[in-house]
Formats: sequence, structure tokens, C-alpha cells
Amino acid sequence: MTDDRGRAEPGELPDDDSGRPEPEAALREALCAAGDDGATVADLMAACGMGRSWVYYRLSALADAGRAVQASRGTWRAVPGDAP
Repeated sequence: MTDDRGRAEPGELPDDDSGRPEPEAALREALCAAGDDGATVADLMAACGMGRSWVYYRLSALADAGRAVQASRGTWRAVPGDAP
């Protein structure tokens, strides 16, 4: 569902007919694939096609939800057992 400006409602992914994974899904997949050492923010930006601010905002939200952790300074990974 979208709001009156065509944006996805909070907690929902927007429709995308391009065949590319949605940025949120791509970020989660990259976090899951990162392994114990984690992925750098630059790697996560490349994986989801979004900017640094968006990536940090989503990482913060995922960390608050217990779905991502900072592996070391500048690297992040999914919490073990969390799948996209």
C-alpha cells in the first residue's frame, strides 16, 4: 500500500517491476551473506544501491529490532539465524 505521494507505508516494501531486489531486501541479503566478519558500509551501499545515510538508518533500525549487529567498527552482519 502507498500513501498519497506514492511512497510505501512504513514497514512495507514499495512495488518495483524492474526485476532488481528491493533495497531493503538487498541489504538484508548482503548482511546475511557477510559472515562473521561482516560487510563494510560501502559494500552494503553497493549491494542495495542506496546512499550512506539510508544504509545507516536501516542498519540502526535493524539493530534496534535485533536483526543486525556491528561486527567491528564499520562492518555489519545479520544476527545468526535471521534470514531475509
